[in-house]
Order: sequence, then structure tokens, then C-alpha cells
Amino acid sequence: ELRWLFAVEGSRNGIWDWDISTGEVFLSDRWKEMIGYAPDELAGVFQTWETRLHPDDRDIVLDALQEYVSGKSKEFESVHRLRHREGHYVWVLDRGMLVDWDPQGRPTRMIGIHMDVSESAKNHAAINELVDQSVTGRKMLPDVFMARLSQFLTQGNSSGQWGALLLVEVDRLGLVATLNSHELERLLTQVAARLSSYFTENITVGRLESGDFVLLAKDLAIDASVAARRALALASELRQVIARPFHYGHHHFELSANVGICLLDSIETLDPALVMRRAELAALSAKQPGQAGCAFYHAEMDLRQSRDEQLQQELQAALQQDSMTLMFQPVMNAHSELVSAEVLTRWYRADGEFIPPAEFVALAEQGGMIAELDFWVANRVCQFIQTSHAQGRSLPTLTLNISVFSFGQADFVDVLIALVKEHGIAANQLGIELNEAALLMQPQFVAERVSKLVDAGIGIVLDHFGSGSSALSCLANQPLVAVKLDMSCIDSLATMPQRVKALIVSAQQFNLHVVAKGVESPQHYQAFVEFGCDGYQGYLFSRALNQADFIQLVCPCPLLRSV
Repeated sequence: ELRWLFAVEGSRNGIWDWDISTGEVFLSDRWKEMIGYAPDELAGVFQTWETRLHPDDRDIVLDALQEYVSGKSKEFESVHRLRHREGHYVWVLDRGMLVDWDPQGRPTRMIGIHMDVSESAKNHAAINELVDQSVTGRKMLPDVFMARLSQFLTQGNSSGQWGALLLVEVDRLGLVATLNSHELERLLTQVAARLSSYFTENITVGRLESGDFVLLAKDLAIDASVAARRALALASELRQVIARPFHYGHHHFELSANVGICLLDSIETLDPALVMRRAELAALSAKQPGQAGCAFYHAEMDLRQSRDEQLQQELQAALQQDSMTLMFQPVMNAHSELVSAEVLTRWYRADGEFIPPAEFVALAEQGGMIAELDFWVANRVCQFIQTSHAQGRSLPTLTLNISVFSFGQADFVDVLIALVKEHGIAANQLGIELNEAALLMQPQFVAERVSKLVDAGIGIVLDHFGSGSSALSCLANQPLVAVKLDMSCIDSLATMPQRVKALIVSAQQFNLHVVAKGVESPQHYQAFVEFGCDGYQGYLFSRALNQADFIQLVCPCPLLRSV
């Protein structure tokens, strides 16, 4: 204990040691110093800490502590304010852990540390500003951070050392719908405090209004390749730090982040806005598959961005002009009977160039148009179903691919349900396909929206089943109607058939229909039949059909013959 005390005191962090059964608390000299008291002042009791909590923080902090002590959460970490002797409040990052229990298993002792995150020398002004900044604040970085970045770019890089600007984009899917603006701000303040207290003196932290963060890392190395490796290591460390659970009231959040890296050499003098732009381009690239959430800026990104911006403008125009095309990919049963169809979107530019769906969907997500795209598809499909019903055609269930970004928007499900009701769509006539990322957001957020969809008669299909590691929890916890196997299962038929069989059996245990995708050969079909699939989708049965051909498949016209 003496060694631990010496180590923590040497780091200038305050420590506390709480005897839960008696309420006695040991408060270190540094702990008292943080709030303006001498070593021989303040009583060593729980109320000394509790009564100094800011009124707006008190209930949240005490609830988080109680949840940890009672075993409902795995760790205790809180960012809150303590009243200083002079009357103002000091922001602290408080971490604690249980270390002793009685014979009945009840916790008896807890130790922890306090880090002052409001008066940290390296981030004093930036932290003060981000604490005061609201979600609706400026769209620029705090002035203090920009000033430091500008100073580093013009004069602070004269040592010949490479630096780096890292843009950290925190994934906030579900957060906006789960938390109000004040709660979201407090959660992001916890993220900021954790970052500011974690990293060393040569790193400065700032924050964007969206909840994204930037770090300026100085003096990484003289050699560019060494600096790049250290910047990448720092980016990986950032993602790990943010991934540690956050607790806010009764909510538990496990966040993820993508990091864009712009290396800064000692020769080129760049404008701070240009450096920020390059880091943003790298962050966009970090979201792509195979990047592991981290990416470096390189010159080709500028050329790519110019094309992307042009395509985004054209995509917006295509949606407004209703010039995109719907296609229908049939799903057959083992008797080659049509049971449903997946609705796909195709886009051809004015010059005839075909833009692959994966590309324009990514552009829509990056440009904030993905919900508009998904609503456009939903509206067109509802119109098609309504018209077909009026003309006496009976269509199979049509399923829409819904982006996780659309599903994560607060009002998306309500607007979709209103659209279905407006067109008088019958129950089970329309379904949506979601990947597991959408269903693994905050449980309360997902449960509320899934319940509304089910009540409205909109079936939910889990798409890309087998591509991730957590889909089994989706099977157990969500009222799905079917799963669609990921396309990787086609390759696994030859290399690891037992994996495919295990996936199918696991879904069938929950009485779910299993659809095999990408079935292009009789061999594929036979293997999936033997494994017990219920539906089959792929070129062996049919390519994606335009609306006229799909109608012909659903209601074939009688052949004319001469008499």
C-alpha cells in the first residue's frame, strides 16, 4: 500500500480509500490540495466528498457509484465537479475499484484516484472551453486549440521533429436518440476528460461541435517512418481508450471511433484549415473496410474527394428528380416458388456511367443523405405496392435495405411507419433488412424502435448473418422474421462447411427462416438445401429484375396463340 501511495502521489493524482462498512475515507494530501485544503483539514468521512459534489452532478455520480458497488456495472468512472474552498468548482475524473469483500461477498473497501482535468497544464484552456461549449456551439475548433496548431505549424516545428494531427470521429449512433442534449454533452465531456488526462505533455486535445476530437501530437520523431509508426500506435491507443465503457446515470455506453492522421513535417508550412481538411479526408478513409479504423492522409485523397463531392451533388439531384431505378431480387423456396423480393437501387449518371451501390451508398452516408435515399426507396416501393393492389396484383413481401445510419436517426422509424400507413400497406407486405450493427446499438433505443416496427406489421430481417461476432445476441433478443446469410458463406461452403451449418442451425433454434444469398450454381443450391435453408437468392434463380420484369414474374401474362 505504501508503494502504491508513493506511485500515485508522485503522479500528482489524489487518492481516496473508502471503508464502506464504517463510512471512513482516507483522503490523500493531493486530493485535499485539488480543492484548496491543507493536509490536516477535512474530516475523513464519506460526507466530505458527497457534500462537495455539484448539485447538477450529485444524483448521477451517486447512482453510478451505487451501480458499481452493487455489481450492476463493471467499473466506476465519473467526470464531475467538486466545490473548491474558495467557492468555485473543479472538474475531476474519478476512478475507483473494489478491493475487499466480507465472507458473505459484500464489498467492504474501495480505493480510487482523482485527476484534475480542469487545471491540467497541457489542456487548461481547451478543457475549460469544451466544458462550456454546448452541442449547438460553434462549428469550428476552440480558438485556443487552433492557435496552438497554428503556432506549431509556423514555429513550433523548428526542431526537425515530425508531428501529427489526429481527428477522432466518435460513433454516436443511437446516442442522440437515447440522451437529451445536456446528457449527450456530459457524456462527451467525459470522453474529453478521459483523453486529456490520459495522454502526455506533448499532446494537446481539442473538440469539434459534433463530438469529434482532435489531438496535436508534437515531436514524434525526426525520421518520417518512425513518426508514422508512432502516430499509428497513438491512433490505436485512442480507439482503445474511447472503447472503455462509459457510465452515465443508468446508461452504459461502449463507444467506437475512427481516426484520421495527417503527418506534419518540419519543412512544409501549412495553413491550419488545410491540415484539418486533410485529417478529415483521412478520417473518411478510416471508415472503409480493411482500414481497422485508422488511416493516413495521402495526396490521392484530394482527387478522390473532388470526384466524391461532384457525385454527391449529382446524387442529390437524382433523388430530387426521381431519376434513380428500383430493381427486385427474387427469393425462392426449395420448390422454386417466389416467396419475397429484396428491393435494390441502381443509379446511372447522365452520361450513362453506372455507379455501384456500395459507392453511392457510402457517398450518401458521408454527405448526410442516406436517410433521404432510404425514404426515397421506401416511398417508391409503397407506391408500387399500392398501385399493384389497386390493379389486382398480389405481391410477395418486399424488403428494403435500411442503413444503420438511417435507423440511428431519432425520427426515422416514425416517418417510415407514417409512410406505410399513408399508402395503406397491409401487415407483412413490407419488411426491412438491417445488419447487426443497427441491432447492437443501445438496447433501450433499439427495443423501442423494433417494437414500433413490429406493431406496424413491418418484418425485420437480419442481413449479413455470419459476418460479425455478436449476431447471436440479435437472434435471442430481437423479434426477427428471418436471417440472410452473409455472402462469405458461399466461400465457406468449400473451405469450412461446418461453419455455415452452425450458422444455419443457430438461427433455426430461434424458429427463424434462413435465406442463402449469392446462390449461383447447382452445387451451392444443393449444399444449402442439405443444411436446411428455407430461401434462396442468387443468379441461379434470377438476376435482379426491373419493375416490368418483376411484375411479369409475379403475374405472368397468358401466352397468345393463333386459332
